Amino acid sequence: MSAHGIAYLHAPALGCPKPIRNQYKADGNWQTYTREFLKYIQTQDASLRELVKIAQATPACLVCFEADYSTCHRTYVARATRQLGGPTITHLTAKTALPDLGFQQAA
Repeated sequence: MSAHGIAYLHAPALGCPKPIRNQYKADGNWQTYTREFLKYIQTQDASLRELVKIAQATPACLVCFEADYSTCHRTYVARATRQLGGPTITHLTAKTALPDLGFQQAA
């Protein structure tokens, strides 16, 4: 914990695997990236559930090198976490905070 009360937790299991990143760098195909990352993130149940616990206990923020949440794996991590009972998703940008409109809770 820093002097400002902000803690950092590195969660490599929730990052995008290198083969998926490399394929995206090579072909720029966001649909393929999304499909492959969503398949991957479904295999990370324990890490997602740990993130749910953390986010329920304290304010939490997912950060990544990518500035645009609409083309970043963190959006899919947040949605997977929300699906498991995590908090409402708000995307922070340089100018505003936007609710996530892509999340559809299962009936």
